[in-house]
Amino acid sequence: MRGLCGIDIDKDKIYFSFARQKGSAAVFLDELSVNFSSNGKTFLEILQANASLINQKMSEKEKTFSFTVEKFFLNLPWEICKTATFSATVPFANRKKITQNDINLAKKYLQDTYLDWDDFCIHNLILNYEIEGNNYNKPPYGVLAKKIKITSILVWFKDKLRKDIEDVFDNLEKGFGGMAYSPVSAIATVFESVNTINESCIVIDVGYDKTLAIALKNKKILSIKDSNFGLRQLLEEVGKKFLLPEKLAQEVFNRYISFKELAYSKEVSIKNDESYINLSIQAANSFVKDYIKTAVNQIVESLSGTLNSDFTIYFSGRLNEKEGFCDFSKQILSHPVVVPSAVKTASKSFGVLNYGISKFFDNEQIEKKSFLNRIMNIYKEYF
Repeated sequence: MRGLCGIDIDKDKIYFSFARQKGSAAVFLDELSVNFSSNGKTFLEILQANASLINQKMSEKEKTFSFTVEKFFLNLPWEICKTATFSATVPFANRKKITQNDINLAKKYLQDTYLDWDDFCIHNLILNYEIEGNNYNKPPYGVLAKKIKITSILVWFKDKLRKDIEDVFDNLEKGFGGMAYSPVSAIATVFESVNTINESCIVIDVGYDKTLAIALKNKKILSIKDSNFGLRQLLEEVGKKFLLPEKLAQEVFNRYISFKELAYSKEVSIKNDESYINLSIQAANSFVKDYIKTAVNQIVESLSGTLNSDFTIYFSGRLNEKEGFCDFSKQILSHPVVVPSAVKTASKSFGVLNYGISKFFDNEQIEKKSFLNRIMNIYKEYF
């Protein structure tokens, strides 16, 4: 059985998702997390320090699932990459029908025009094609044109860092399949392909340090925003509200916070060093729910103007693990809400491997035609 692994490093944990490959799809099997402390290390330093651990965890799961990890993929943190939207017009020598090669040429022209020589473009996400004043959401194959204008979101980081990351994995016994940008991994956590993306939607991915929110319309990324809201901030607020040190706030969240309705009021005694703290579970749950409601609604409001229509909200990330979160999120928002139940992951580790084998945004423009159709098209162009 062909095995896949996705890796996501999120400040306090290293996440691993494992899947088996079935055709061009990934069938989720399990998510594993390992606690660690970044202690101010850079992303590259964290990888270098944990390369042996990463290899060990993959080897252990190979035995568990009786497969070989043929490829593993790495999620890139939000802060490593730069993004911007660019447009460029590419002229042709003669008026001609647009082909896949023309699209590839336009993409490369855009990257060469706007990125520095030492930049590595990890994603070139085309938003729009324009020919003679006509706009196309999909590749305009076969349209006669003297020139084509494309508008893309470019995502890039320094090529030296790419090489350094690949060097870390060169000594491992597994095949490194590549990397993806964190918002792209978040989208691929809740959608298996570009064709399953809701026409208008927002994907909200709650992490440890921050939350990413991505607005999509007509299967294109329109906007990406980050918020300081995350699990760490939530735990800090719980600690302030109930006078709890960091470790106790984490314990309270893990053991007592639920998004289901409590049947009765309950109070627990929590040991804090040599003393005890009495805590109302109902009060703690109410505070957490109100805090999340405010934060999530602010995030949705910041992107709602971008979509300017009815939209669906999809959740991924840390809160998905908590009991009752799906029903709770539907109660606090005025838009339809989906919390994927098929893949209950707390990270983007499954998303990065799912995207790694399909690259459904980057490859969306690839012409999918049979060999016979391609021969017929060549025949038509020749004559």
